[in-house]
Amino acid sequence: MIKFKFLMLFLFILTSCKSNSKNDYKNQPEYVHLAYEIMKNTAKELQNEKNLRLVGIGGAMMYEVENMHMSFLLLNEFDLDEARDLIVYSITLFLKNINTNENIRSYLSHYPFTTKDITIFINMQNANTKINGVALSSDKIIYDSPGDQKSFESIHEETYEEAVKIVESEKANKEIKSPSE
Repeated sequence: MIKFKFLMLFLFILTSCKSNSKNDYKNQPEYVHLAYEIMKNTAKELQNEKNLRLVGIGGAMMYEVENMHMSFLLLNEFDLDEARDLIVYSITLFLKNINTNENIRSYLSHYPFTTKDITIFINMQNANTKINGVALSSDKIIYDSPGDQKSFESIHEETYEEAVKIVESEKANKEIKSPSE
């Protein structure tokens, strides 16, 4: 009898609990939909151009869009310079997509958005890689390498501006070494 009552209580609770996640999203303010659309479009571009797979999006959007976050997975092996090129490209594209979208502009906590307003994390899944992940958070780019079996070890840190200067310098050096005809 006790098992029956417990089973009935469990079934009652189970049937009365309803997931409203789909309905909740539909009822979100317009700026949340705009922000997610920007992130979705950025993810599509990064997948097509850099083979990045979106694994998560989010942000702080209680009353306005304060920040936006994107996480990606990449199955390639990268060194520090390649990871830098990839994160700088991703950051630049994400900020461009946010700041050129006039529909969301009035909902941003401030305009233009900068590297302090976004977070991007790229996890690189390859057993032989020197870099496990690269992330932009609070205007800092952090590069991680495999630490022990269950952790990452930060191997390098730089600001976005420092990374951009290095990427531009490397591109200029490549153009000097192999001039176009």
